[in-house]
Amino acid sequence: MHIGPCTLLLALSFGPVLLPPAASAQTAKAPASKSTANSTAKSATSTPAAHATSKTPAAPASCSCPTRAIPVPQHVQPYSAKQTTTNVQTLANGTTITNVTDSQMWRDTDGRIRQETSGTMSNGTPFHSISVFDPVERIRMGWTVGNPSVPQVVNLNHMPQPFSQPVQLAPIKLQPVRPRFYPNISESLPPQTIEGLYATGTRYTRTTPTGYEGNDRDITVTSETWTTPDLGIQLRRISDDPRNGKSTTEITDVQQTDPDPALFKAPEGYEIRDMTPTPAPSGTPAACNCPTPVVQQHFRPYVAMQRITNANTQADGTTITVVTMDRIWHDDVGRERNESIRTLPDGTQSRDDIVYDPVARIRMNWTVGKPNTPTIVTVHPFSQPVTQPSTQAPANPQPNRPYIPQRTESLPPQTVAGLYATGSSTTRNIPAGYEGNNRDIIVTQETWTSPDTGIQLRTITDDLTSNYVSTAETTDIQLVAPDPAVLMAPDGYQVQEGDPR
Repeated sequence: MHIGPCTLLLALSFGPVLLPPAASAQTAKAPASKSTANSTAKSATSTPAAHATSKTPAAPASCSCPTRAIPVPQHVQPYSAKQTTTNVQTLANGTTITNVTDSQMWRDTDGRIRQETSGTMSNGTPFHSISVFDPVERIRMGWTVGNPSVPQVVNLNHMPQPFSQPVQLAPIKLQPVRPRFYPNISESLPPQTIEGLYATGTRYTRTTPTGYEGNDRDITVTSETWTTPDLGIQLRRISDDPRNGKSTTEITDVQQTDPDPALFKAPEGYEIRDMTPTPAPSGTPAACNCPTPVVQQHFRPYVAMQRITNANTQADGTTITVVTMDRIWHDDVGRERNESIRTLPDGTQSRDDIVYDPVARIRMNWTVGKPNTPTIVTVHPFSQPVTQPSTQAPANPQPNRPYIPQRTESLPPQTVAGLYATGSSTTRNIPAGYEGNNRDIIVTQETWTSPDTGIQLRTITDDLTSNYVSTAETTDIQLVAPDPAVLMAPDGYQVQEGDPR
């Protein structure tokens, strides 16, 4: 079986779909209390998380690092099953790319889920990735087996808790946005039996009118889902989108038995690495066993605009042209804010904001001006840096397909946006059959960078695998320090914590 890395991500994205409402509710954040903190400490010795943190000395009483509350389990119907996802994409020149991903899944009565995905990467390397979601201990684990180039490490993440202190906010002006007028049309389908289970079906159809997203003709997207109310999982999903291809996911070999509890534990012989940052509200970093402050690096500050044009051509000849304008602020310690402004055909705008702060070790993102969108700032803490080298698996070379090299060519320097720029052109030829394609695919990219400022001034990408030609140009560059207020979140927004990144 041969699949590309994008298909692996697509398959994993279907994992949450299989979580029933009862199990999903367990992920709701619970307020910490003394009683729950004590119960957490007692139960932690029997969990994988305890092994991850047992090497770390306890924080002194003067520290106030947060504790984790464990919710009361809500019992669900257990099962095990196989899942197959097939994606067929047709490119504008008639090339087809077919990828198949096979997975095995287990769920116990407490809602714990394990998913194993096996296949072959585009360079011929086999992979076998495993993820475990545990709503009782509020953790996620992931590891890889069978690949000698990947360390024997289990990456463990605790589910985030809400912030106890609000983030400082700066005022910002909202912009009018055109309301979304093209609805999803849903149609109930006659019930049927799938894999021996009663299943209800729904078909969704959405048509994007000509010109609404830069398209020169209507785009119709259909999605058909079949769900069993007995288990609360999707047994079949068929999505047909001319922009991304046709994807079919099917569940087979369903067994309604409680799986072996050992499946939801980390494997023996693997290092367990806790990727969740440990905050230090009080005391010194050493005393509280918190991350060492990052030494600040100084950069050339600037303010600029960036225009990104994506021209996407579908297999049926439909073209979609989308222009996005980005405002960029970058200060002398590496903080950066990016406002992505999308102009709709009627002239109105929508905007997504991202702030990257390497000093505070957080990323923030929020949306401005879109109707029916919550006014929420999501803050993602950086993952904890690794202090100990991981144990490498013993070398065991496996026969792999030859890697397709990229050919890079230096271009004569030129002036771009008033700055001296050096350029390079990269070409990659993907032979027929290498990624499920029935013809050769050529991908090219031209990049121009200012060595004085480190700013990427122009990038032109022609990628048939995604059916698009993209051009990004940086303009209106001012080599000045930005106002510190633009690197803070907007006033009046609710703050919530997201997954570590």
